Amino acid sequence: MTKQHIKIPLFNFELNNLDTLNLGDDRIIKAEEIEIENLNQRYGLYYKFNLEMTPKLVEQNRRTVDRAVIVFKLFKDDFIFSDIFSKHNTNDFEMIPHYIPWGIDPPNRYSISVEDESKLIDFWNGFTNINIENLAVNRFHLADYRPFLKDRFLDYMMALEFMLVPFSGEIAYKFRMTGAHILGDEDGFKKSKRFNLMKDLYALRSNIVHAGDMVASLNNIVTKVLPEGPETEELKNSEKHDQKWEIAIELVRRYSRKSIILFHNAKILEDPEERRKWIEDQILDSS
Repeated sequence: MTKQHIKIPLFNFELNNLDTLNLGDDRIIKAEEIEIENLNQRYGLYYKFNLEMTPKLVEQNRRTVDRAVIVFKLFKDDFIFSDIFSKHNTNDFEMIPHYIPWGIDPPNRYSISVEDESKLIDFWNGFTNINIENLAVNRFHLADYRPFLKDRFLDYMMALEFMLVPFSGEIAYKFRMTGAHILGDEDGFKKSKRFNLMKDLYALRSNIVHAGDMVASLNNIVTKVLPEGPETEELKNSEKHDQKWEIAIELVRRYSRKSIILFHNAKILEDPEERRKWIEDQILDSS
């Protein structure tokens, strides 16, 4: 019996040196010329490849698209987009409404190199079972489709808070303490600096929700993230608040992505009690 699958156009995606990449039950294939012509006219985004993906039992097709895009975004922190799919084993495409990547101007294609191929296969097999209804995963995904910067930031913060504070009481302190200890050193910050940066991120979140001084919080984040110098001071003193928001959003997106991968691999993303124990052990071991 032929497995039912849907075809998902992958915009801004490039598979180097291959026309097909098998991902277990799913596969990436080169699009047909007629599809490329029609969809390039419609979207104006680079389009050469489709994903053929088998939905889970009783999974709606749009949720299969969500699951695919989420896994790609977790594998690589580059822009990839799709809001359209074909019905089972047909070329009859259906569009998902409301999915518009606001404010995203992709500087580079989401490119899978020869070295990435085996890594993507392994990652795909480990993450295609991820629960897209999980609050952290859901907010991480939907943030890309928010038209306003504050909403995008809040989505990532909601994802982070859900993961880093799986227990009540002293939320702001636990948020920065957990983040300081488990988010690693890829950001180039010492734990003490990351502790204070997490404090600033949470303060910005609180100032959004409670109508506080958002500009002061943004400037605190800019001061810690950017190197000292006249350009940083000029930005802090300027009215270029969108640029400051983008700095904060990029940081909290990176932290959200890393945390989802970390907790999913540890098999505790869905279990707040086990996550609480794991976090406590990590903090004690690093003290």
